[in-house]
Amino acid sequence: MDEKNLRNRLEDMGYTEEQKGIIISDLSKLNSQLYPILESWCKDGQILDFEYCSEGLFHLMDKYQINYVSALLTMDWIMEEPLEARKILSKGIM
Repeated sequence: MDEKNLRNRLEDMGYTEEQKGIIISDLSKLNSQLYPILESWCKDGQILDFEYCSEGLFHLMDKYQINYVSALLTMDWIMEEPLEARKILSKGIM
């Protein structure tokens, strides 16, 4: 992952330096299936969908009104802890 490109994209989204550091740390631990999608977005801004167990990135963005980065991190959580994530997500995202 090109950290400079990622930092620039996050800056364009309005994240502070502190937030960028936290997000970059979290994204560096992303599930290996999501990593190529993140790479594509960092490289050229391409927003790709990804589905896992009837959940998709675009669906998460639409349903919870979250951005692409948040959807990637949410999908990672769903993949790592599906039961817990679905239980909490069923209550909504603040």
